[in-house]
Amino acid sequence: MTRYFFDFHDGDEARFDTEGTELPDMQAARDEATRTLLSLAKEEFPAHGRARELSVRIRSEEEGHLLAIAISYSEEPPHWVR
Repeated sequence: MTRYFFDFHDGDEARFDTEGTELPDMQAARDEATRTLLSLAKEEFPAHGRARELSVRIRSEEEGHLLAIAISYSEEPPHWVR
């Protein structure tokens, strides 16, 4: 098993994972990051009503940075209202 670290970014704010999570492979790490990111987006995006981007960066001790996943949110009136 490999220990993966998930660092979360919300604009200029960052939370770095110092403990990590042991997972069997990169696919499991990608799935975990995606689930967590979607859960955070569900809580954070509607509550703030402003354009923003959340991302998670996956890294391992052996290989360093492996993958970044991001999701963005913005509110705009429909084109026919402008």
